[in-house]
Amino acid sequence: YSQIGVALEVRLVGSPHQIIDYGAGIELLQPVYSSRGGGLEGLDLLNVRIDALLRLKLWKYLNLEFTIDAKRYPLIVDKWQVATNVLLTFHYEYPGAPK
Repeated sequence: YSQIGVALEVRLVGSPHQIIDYGAGIELLQPVYSSRGGGLEGLDLLNVRIDALLRLKLWKYLNLEFTIDAKRYPLIVDKWQVATNVLLTFHYEYPGAPK
């Protein structure tokens, strides 16, 4: 299905210390047209997504991330969907040929 409407996104990101990054945001979409009826009107159609991230740099090559994501898309599911994640990432760059 498709929707056309008015959207608003607000995002806050920062890095208060060299080993900490954070982010949080909210996205709203108020449809004025939807290809799918569903019997909803007005603010009952409002799509909402809220998310937050905390990243800790544990070591030069190792990060730990905590995320939470809550969304409500009333034409798909009439309840809030919430997901939380913990991610441990290892990153190493192989040095390339000298330039």
